Amino acid sequence: MTRILKRGIYFINVFITVLSTITACTNPAVIEERGEGSSLESEIEFNEIIEIRYDSTKLSKTSKMLDENLYWKIISRSIKASTSLDDQEKWLISELSKLSTEKIIGFKLRTHQLLIDSYNSDLWCAGYIMNGGCSDDCFEYFRCWIISRGRDIYYNSKANPDYLINEANTGDLISEIKIYEFEGLLNVAVIAFNQKTGKEIYDYLDYAGLNAYDADDQLKLNWNEGSQESMKKICPKLYEKFQ
Repeated sequence: MTRILKRGIYFINVFITVLSTITACTNPAVIEERGEGSSLESEIEFNEIIEIRYDSTKLSKTSKMLDENLYWKIISRSIKASTSLDDQEKWLISELSKLSTEKIIGFKLRTHQLLIDSYNSDLWCAGYIMNGGCSDDCFEYFRCWIISRGRDIYYNSKANPDYLINEANTGDLISEIKIYEFEGLLNVAVIAFNQKTGKEIYDYLDYAGLNAYDADDQLKLNWNEGSQESMKKICPKLYEKFQ
């Protein structure tokens, strides 16, 4: 009888907490007062209250990507909270570790999908120009850097890689040379997941349903590193600045 009473009290407390969070999240005055950053915290907090009860004991593979709007909100906040890519990486790990395991996996899957969607010849040309060369791995890290700059930079540069001229001053300074790569973005969800669960995130990633490309298919480039004119044609502003 005592156990039943305790469980009843427990679920009443959960209900009251959820109800209080709903009220706070949907109150316009509160949202306006808190601003964008706090609004995101409330959104995540509300979702976690519901999901955390199941999350710690039921880990399974999922192909569910994190909601894209929430993904970009997290990236946006990481930019505002950081002065370097190292800071941004640490901030992302810290914030992701506060989410449910499903959302951490979803963040990793969303990043994976954004990398796939930006795998194109024109952006590779931009990466080659900005980094003074660009191998396969470098191109992946370059696209990670583009993602880390936020939604607008990502989609505008996909449409026109020369748009990245606006981000020419934001690369990491390494040995007095600007580097436009962010390999760490590949690992933030991996580390956060391991810190939260002690497990490897790759055991719970299901890539089914993602718009994947065949890794064995070599991307056909519409430019040639030996032809300056071919690169200049695709990215005239970047070429003028970096060559």
